Amino acid sequence: MRKVCGADEVDDFFIVTSDFQCYLIAVAAVCGLQAIHLKGYSHYRVSRWAD
Repeated sequence: MRKVCGADEVDDFFIVTSDFQCYLIAVAAVCGLQAIHLKGYSHYRVSRWAD
């Protein structure tokens, strides 16, 4: 079952992909969506952490 999160529940989504790419996406950018494709959110990609 998929659930849509609202702005009153979540501030941001932090996503780590299987190849360790990281994204920090504000809920306002995806509010009301049930799924996203990360290639459309490349401007939300953040640098990797220091090793």
